[in-house]
This record gives sequence, structure tokens and C-alpha cells, in this order.
Amino acid sequence: MSKGLSRLAETDPGRSYRADTSPLYLWIDEHCEEIEALRYEKGWSWEKLVSAAIEDGLSLENTPATWKKCRARFTRIRALRRKRALRADRPGEASHNPKPVSPSRVPADWRPASVEEAYSDRPSKKNESVSKRTVSVADQAETLRSHLEDRKETPEERAARLTNEIEEKLFAQKRARGPGFLTE
Repeated sequence: MSKGLSRLAETDPGRSYRADTSPLYLWIDEHCEEIEALRYEKGWSWEKLVSAAIEDGLSLENTPATWKKCRARFTRIRALRRKRALRADRPGEASHNPKPVSPSRVPADWRPASVEEAYSDRPSKKNESVSKRTVSVADQAETLRSHLEDRKETPEERAARLTNEIEEKLFAQKRARGPGFLTE
């Protein structure tokens, strides 16, 4: 341990509180085990416990609202103590558990050990490289328009031709509906 940390451990009693921590919270934190024993073993009400706090010098009113505050603070303190006890039982466990790896960070040809073991008796194939397996849309000839007449046309001519084709299709659809729908 470093000199600074050892000096701090000697001078600091442990738990520190904020400057605006209420006296009620401090009293309950100091007497938490006793309160728990009195509440659950002897069945004391919060009214009796608040009167005990008043006897210890806290300026409180013995009302149901104060009882509710005491119960809430006691519950919070007890939960914090349980959490600290659990952490103390498992020191450094969080540092031993690695964070999960995002799927985008795993190599493309990675497989779990259990899968490797299951397929170990089979003859292995050499996997193609990723670049050979990747096929782009531009590589597929049927998706490209490579007609000679498209290459000879100017953009204006192509637009006029496509407009005529669309108009002819629409006219054919109107004609297919029947004689009552055709209007020219």
C-alpha cells in the first residue's frame, strides 16, 4: 500500500457523510443493529423508536410523518449495509469478470470451443477468404443495365423513351379494363 493511502487509512475512520446529512439519518445509521433487533425481535413500533431518538437529543416531533421518515431511512441504511456486506464477501470479483465482447469485434471465422470440438472429427474444409465470399450488387450482371441502346442514348432521349414506355403501359392497362374505361 502506498504511503498516502496508508496515512489516509489511519486518519480516516471509514465512512464519511455529507455536510447536510440529517441528524436522524446519522442516529439511525449509528444504532441500526439495535433498531433492527428491537423492531423484529421485540416488535417495537416506530413511535417508541422516535421517542428514544428524542431522548437522545434529536429535535423531532413524535408524529406519524416522522415515523414514516424513520422507516424509510432505516430501510435505505439496511439495504446499503447489505450491499456493502455482499461486496465485502466477493472482493475483486468484478475485475475478474471480463466485459462481454461486442459481436462486431469478433473475427468472422471465430467459433465457440464447443462447436470446434463437435466438428473436430470431420474433415476440415479450407474456408474461403471473406473478400472472395463477398458479392456486391455491381458484380451481378442481371442487375446492371448494359444494353447497347442505353449507352448510345443521351439522357434527354432516354427520358423521352422511358416516358413513352410508361404512357404505353398505362394506356394498355386502361384498355384491359374494358370499353367503359377507355377515354381519349
